Amino acid sequence: MNVALLKINDFKLPFETIFKKCFLLVLLMAGFNITSFAQPSNDDPCNAIPITPDVVCNYQVFTNVDATATAGAPAPGCANYQGGDVWFQLVVPAASNGNLKFDTQAGGITDLGMAIYRGSCTNLQLIQCDDDGGTGLMSQITLTSLTVGSTIWVRCWEYGGNGNGTFGICVKYPGPPPAYDEPCTATALPNPTTTCSYTTFTDEGATASPNVPAPGCANYVGGDVWFTVTVPAGGILNFDTQAGEVLDGGMAIYSGTCTALTLIACDDNSSPNGQMPQIISAGLTPGSTIWIRIWSNVLTNNVGSFGLCVSIPPPPPANDEPCAAIPLTATSTCNYATYTTANATGTTGVPAPGCANYSGGDVWFKVVIPCDGKVIIDTQTGVMTDGGMAAYRGSCGNLQLIQCDDDGSANGLMPRLSLTSLTPGSTIYIRVWEFGNDNPGTFGICVTIPPPPPPGTSCFGGQPFCSSNTYTYNNSTNVPSLGSQGIYGCLFTTPNPAWYYMQLQTSGSLDIFIQQNGTGGNPLDVDFCLWGPFPTLASSCDNLAASNIVDCSYSAAATETANIANGQAGEFYILLITNYSNQPGSVTFNQSGGTGSTNCDIVCTLTSGNSGPICPGQTVNLTASTIVGATYQWNGPNCFNQNALSTQQNPAGVPVPTIPGQYVFWVTASFPGGSSCTSYDTVTVIAGPAFGLDTTINICAGNSQNLYAVFDTTGLTTAWTTFPAGIPVTTPDSVTVGGVYQLVGLTTSNCSDTVLITLVIDTVTLSINPVNPVICLGQSVTLTATSNSATVYSWSPVTGLSNPTNPVTVASPIQDSTTYVLTASLNSCSVQDSVTVYVEHATTGADTSLIICSGSTFDLTSIYNTTGFTTSWTILPGGATVPTPASVGAAGLYQLIATTPGGCTDTAVVTITVDVVNATVTST
Repeated sequence: MNVALLKINDFKLPFETIFKKCFLLVLLMAGFNITSFAQPSNDDPCNAIPITPDVVCNYQVFTNVDATATAGAPAPGCANYQGGDVWFQLVVPAASNGNLKFDTQAGGITDLGMAIYRGSCTNLQLIQCDDDGGTGLMSQITLTSLTVGSTIWVRCWEYGGNGNGTFGICVKYPGPPPAYDEPCTATALPNPTTTCSYTTFTDEGATASPNVPAPGCANYVGGDVWFTVTVPAGGILNFDTQAGEVLDGGMAIYSGTCTALTLIACDDNSSPNGQMPQIISAGLTPGSTIWIRIWSNVLTNNVGSFGLCVSIPPPPPANDEPCAAIPLTATSTCNYATYTTANATGTTGVPAPGCANYSGGDVWFKVVIPCDGKVIIDTQTGVMTDGGMAAYRGSCGNLQLIQCDDDGSANGLMPRLSLTSLTPGSTIYIRVWEFGNDNPGTFGICVTIPPPPPPGTSCFGGQPFCSSNTYTYNNSTNVPSLGSQGIYGCLFTTPNPAWYYMQLQTSGSLDIFIQQNGTGGNPLDVDFCLWGPFPTLASSCDNLAASNIVDCSYSAAATETANIANGQAGEFYILLITNYSNQPGSVTFNQSGGTGSTNCDIVCTLTSGNSGPICPGQTVNLTASTIVGATYQWNGPNCFNQNALSTQQNPAGVPVPTIPGQYVFWVTASFPGGSSCTSYDTVTVIAGPAFGLDTTINICAGNSQNLYAVFDTTGLTTAWTTFPAGIPVTTPDSVTVGGVYQLVGLTTSNCSDTVLITLVIDTVTLSINPVNPVICLGQSVTLTATSNSATVYSWSPVTGLSNPTNPVTVASPIQDSTTYVLTASLNSCSVQDSVTVYVEHATTGADTSLIICSGSTFDLTSIYNTTGFTTSWTILPGGATVPTPASVGAAGLYQLIATTPGGCTDTAVVTITVDVVNATVTST
């Protein structure tokens, strides 16, 4: 009796399994010969089933049920191998050139792992392993440069070894290259439309294209295919691809000819269709040919089918290119204007921005730099929630990068740029895009002039410190660092500086306690550096050095104590405080210890004011309190410090910006000893009426115009006059006389605006010739309309007219009478005239034949009804007049000519035959 070993894998056995195993046990006890369950024949490498590669994929179905693990072969390293593998082998055919694709198909197994080996069945070397490279969770591997004639082993198993069953496998090699393998045999694509319809192509068997500029992306190493398309009138195209067997592709587009190509753009993964390429290119030459090059990314080696479409995208924004940049104006307040990157294309020929994952889809703006050379550009979220922004200098065709930002704005992940040291009056260009270009859409942008610096932002503008006072000031943010170390000692960075100076009045030590807190009271890192002593204030700022640093701290603490160990009366010291965290908040400092004290007489009290609020375009008077011995320097919008008025204590007639808002002017009072103090004042420019541009209105003669309805004057005091005479208009709501009228609108704050309305009275005359013409049936008549001013014409009805929208038209009616109505218009004015065309019908009847007896006569006038016609009868041929139409006895052709009163004629022919009877009388 042969006994088989039973391998029981189930821990919990269902009833059917228990029954089967009990039945087997009975058979064993009865002496039956039972063999073990058979494993697949290809359970081990040396029993691998041969597979023959072909140019097409012919799946063969196999199973790994009851397969065991293979010992001694290198681990595959992927797809959760747990054993249960089966093996195949093949010889690399010469026709493959060493290029093979191993593909699998789901059956009972839906998640497969596959590994490829070279060597012998007892000495295998792993080439590659794959988990989900094929359809669904099935495996697919493409290999190149295999040795022709060598043997390859294929190992397949179910992922995790817990769902064994059937599966399909095939091995194929590329056939001949596609017909579109080279640029000069490229497949011409249909003329693009606004709809993207993918067509399936393949790069299987494709070869490299020599003598073509390298695409420069997507790991191109050859195996490309080519297509062409003709650029439509708009000059913009969307080249998009779709995954098939190719899961990761590359694409480049070229201009030129098939033998002399110039690279335009290259892309790897921009398509929404997985890791496939997409290029949106604008500025193409309408009517020119674009070559499209597509290949499989060498890193994935998935050659085969893919989809391609070329369509006309919606037009890009007007500011899609630098030379079409939209102008923005730098103002004192940020007023976000909304724009979009939807349908924007990538800009070529411009230095890369270098931040915020630029992937195309940019729009452009330009800004004229104000007189102080500083601007802040900020953005706001819309549909776009994560943006990038870069600033450039130069011309729109030759730009140089200034700065790039990703998330500098306080508005989420949007960018912000703070630019300084720019050339006043120059133009900079602003480039905005969505991070990664995968969520383009609306965003807000504004350009502002930085507010004036807080007191003491430079050493020479430092503020005095009195030891008997406690000082609290609002810190600054986004102010660039002054530098690091060197004269700044321990400070590695010096952002957001605030400067103070002091003069000792009493000799001794001096401890200054410094503390910084955020707007919510949270502690913020504060740093400081203290220099001295200096004999005079005027000599201090120019002589700051590492050698005269008294104390310095760059710790992360929110509190610091600056110490002067042994100060002498009369000495000057300089204190620098910085906001390392760059977060808004406040700094408080005061003397907290020591035996010394400072001279509080150097602290001056300066106040300032103005005559505002004022209206746009007006001027303001500025005032400053009197400080004996001081000189004054004013500063403010539009670089007021360069104005001759800026050195006066109380400048009058100071121009202010024309845009409503609040503008800061500040005045500094300086003393011969080098000390100074500053006062800030806000001038409010209130909004006045804004009627906009002058306008022209056309009305018809006899009508009137309500001038009040032209502009919104709600809340305004208005005055209407003729222009330029200035005569008041008595009835602005009902004006009938043409001319120019002026509106002046005045607010309660006496801000005004003026606008002109030109009223034009339109008069339209119309006449039609000829008047009520008469024509014969089948004839036409030219109708000519004459007008003094009409620009639009419309005839009705249009039936029988050659051109119903032209003042001259040809009418060919067939009815007895047709009345045509013409409407002639100028602007909103129109007049009508009409003409009736009469059609005369000269109808006699059909030709006829008669037989009369010899010797008798016939009355021709009795055949036809000729009432209302003028008639004549003639003999044909020759046309001789019939003398007596009422009594005709001779055979012949007689023609009737009937004429209407309008001259229309018709004819009819009567053929008369004379019958002669010969009779003989015989008597009987």
